[in-house]
Amino acid sequence: MGILELIVSGYLLTFPYIYLRFKTKNAFQRAPSLRVQHNFEITEMGVHTDTPEIGTGEAYWKAYVRFVQDNKVLLLYVSDRQFIMFPRRLLSENEWAELSSIVRSHVESGNREDNNVGDDD
Repeated sequence: MGILELIVSGYLLTFPYIYLRFKTKNAFQRAPSLRVQHNFEITEMGVHTDTPEIGTGEAYWKAYVRFVQDNKVLLLYVSDRQFIMFPRRLLSENEWAELSSIVRSHVESGNREDNNVGDDD
């Protein structure tokens, strides 16, 4: 393999990673709602969101298309590419168990066989 092929291969392998990192950082900086604390109340009716300085909202369970969960996080999808992330480290064991139970009873699990966040399709 010549030096030109090596350079092109290196570029092709690193460009997607650098581009994705740039786009993610750019999106984060442009969206003030991503940089503030969100407070959620999960009930049998749905999800109530209170975000200081931005607003409040409510969504019934039928607004969520699926969820994906592993031992570290639960992702509650509002569309194929948008989700609410609930990190386990921010919840007590009882809160985590209650969240999992309520979500499982109202929302279809993800389309992955074992429903884990980190698995490949």
